[in-house]
Amino acid sequence: PGQGGTHCQCRERACAWAGAGWHRICRSTRHASTTLSPPGPAPLAHRLGLSQIKDELEDTALKYNEPQVYIELNAQLKKVQRENRYYNQKFMRSIREKLQSENMEFTLLQRYKSIYSIHSKMRRQGVSFEEVYDLFAIRIIIKPGDKNEKAECWRVFSLLTELFQPNPERIRDWLTIPKSNGYEALHV
Repeated sequence: PGQGGTHCQCRERACAWAGAGWHRICRSTRHASTTLSPPGPAPLAHRLGLSQIKDELEDTALKYNEPQVYIELNAQLKKVQRENRYYNQKFMRSIREKLQSENMEFTLLQRYKSIYSIHSKMRRQGVSFEEVYDLFAIRIIIKPGDKNEKAECWRVFSLLTELFQPNPERIRDWLTIPKSNGYEALHV
């Protein structure tokens, strides 16, 4: 099927799981393991840039494959979200004010790392939940108008360094060399 058909297939799996009760855990566990590995819907959603669907599928698979891990991580993430709410709002407000003072057109979005992604990072790096430092992320989408888009991205980076000190080890530059799927971004 085309991309639209694939999108529907991924969304159908996510919706089916969202409605599945715990009483169907045996049947769902079988589906959960096939969802995470290629050519399952989660890797496919990732390749198509459907990150929200990918996250839903992965989180649901973890919920059925390792329910205790899911419950514990979900509780820890909710606690962090409650505790950091004010800080995150203040952080975003300072970014918004800085970019507005430069008359930039932009959209500012926030997100928390998915439970599955937290779990994967903990296993891959051998760290505890408290040692996962990128639980919260913001996305700045600029509207450069007739200006050079890449130059404007670097301008935003420069403006943000006036507010915050970047960690050079955490900078990912996909503006200079885009990913193989065409993804272009600057992660700081």
